[in-house]
Amino acid sequence: MGRDKAALQVNGRTALERTVAMLAPHCETVFVSVRAGDDDDLRARYPQINDRHGGVGPADGIASALAHAPEAAWLVVACDLPRLSSAALQALIAGRDPRADATAFRSGRDELPEPLCAIYEPRSRALIEEHLARDKRCPRKMLLTMNTRLLPPADDDALANANTPDDWISIVGHRA
Repeated sequence: MGRDKAALQVNGRTALERTVAMLAPHCETVFVSVRAGDDDDLRARYPQINDRHGGVGPADGIASALAHAPEAAWLVVACDLPRLSSAALQALIAGRDPRADATAFRSGRDELPEPLCAIYEPRSRALIEEHLARDKRCPRKMLLTMNTRLLPPADDDALANANTPDDWISIVGHRA
């Protein structure tokens, strides 16, 4: 993207503010995953969990959350999903299977699990730590090796993520 996705504007507020506000009704506490160098004013407003594996990407944030409260199931949502809705989050929560390692939507784009809008059960911690210990960092591939309950896509656009400025324009309709 070339800049901090959390600071991008979505309907008059940052992507991070929007995501935290959407999660708040569903979570006891909303935490922000931070890696070294992410100690800015935007993230400082929220409770934080520091990455424990040197900031090796989203899998680090997931593993660090599971280590922070190992008995908790974690609703994990990336802030670069500008079309994610509360209805989609409610569908994910309603579809949760606590007997699985994780519950995730199946991407409408490629039928693979969407790891950054998912619920990770406590038992997934050891599996994720194993992957990281073997330098395997892709959370999607992790979900493919776990007992993951896959739900149909929330809707066609809810899981559209923005990784480039062009992605942002096509999803949000304006420059980042």
